[in-house]
Amino acid sequence: MPRQLSEVEKAQIVSRIEEGWSIRAVAQLYNRNKKTILKIKQRWEQEGSLKRKIGSGHPKLTNPEQDAAFLGYLRNNPFATVRDAVIDTAFPASQPTASRRVMKSELKCHPAAKKMFLNEERRQSRIIFALNYIYRNPQFWNRVIFTDEKTFQSTYNGQIRVYRPNNTRFEERYTNPLNSRPGRFSVNVWGWISVHGPGVCWRIEGRFNAGNYINILENILLPSAEQIYPNNTFIFQQDNCPVHTANAVTHWFQTHNVEVLPWVAYSPDINPIENIWGIIVKKIYNRNFRPQNSEDLWEIIHACWEELDSNIVSNIIQSIPNRLAQVIEKQGYMTKY
Repeated sequence: MPRQLSEVEKAQIVSRIEEGWSIRAVAQLYNRNKKTILKIKQRWEQEGSLKRKIGSGHPKLTNPEQDAAFLGYLRNNPFATVRDAVIDTAFPASQPTASRRVMKSELKCHPAAKKMFLNEERRQSRIIFALNYIYRNPQFWNRVIFTDEKTFQSTYNGQIRVYRPNNTRFEERYTNPLNSRPGRFSVNVWGWISVHGPGVCWRIEGRFNAGNYINILENILLPSAEQIYPNNTFIFQQDNCPVHTANAVTHWFQTHNVEVLPWVAYSPDINPIENIWGIIVKKIYNRNFRPQNSEDLWEIIHACWEELDSNIVSNIIQSIPNRLAQVIEKQGYMTKY
């Protein structure tokens, strides 16, 4: 549907007609039908005005009760589509009209956030972890090296959208369970960050097992961390995936006198490196980069890592007390981070 003509455009239409333009020529110029242009001409000739009379136009096709039922359906079924709501509530107007009702309400269509499912046991573990570490001083977190693995895909994942009010992105009823979809090819990387900024981003070649992980720890982590934390004075953070907790890996930490931070499971929102991966993903896709092979993809990943701002990394890590406070406040559920 064409947008409504402005008062200035209507005045221009009248002016062109008075200059001798035909109704057809004016209609083509403003992409309107001849009937619309003729009505503007007649209103000017009969009333001397270009403004619509109050109450003119088509009567509203729906009443307040029908609008309320339609919008109430979307509030109660936030993952439904406008078409679903029109059909199930017998909304008497068209789907474009229904969409306009949504636009004028507090509901906005957003991509659904993805969060892990947390049962009671998992939530209690998160709360206990938060209570144990929320009062640690900044010097403690300044010693922590945060690590993680990330798989970067060569293709985009589609977004599921949800109707919800503003500032409700992470409420349980508006989130979408994680469901990863493989792309044409992918690159697996491992990286670490600290309050001093980004450390190393390393491509994982072959199968990621305990032997491969130990090789990364010994030949990538230790030499790079030594520049900031001499004599292994750092605290090492990792999640609880089976590779990280394998007996051989645990033995390596013990023999190298590396202090490992006991980490709570199902808590990517507490680990600041997850935010760094998100920044890199945005950097890659904002460039409209289309890698032709895994080497192309790895090159752009590494380039985006090298561009990371140390101050941004530091600020993200300094948000950990706030993250832990939110875990407690939300009774163990996922936070906005």
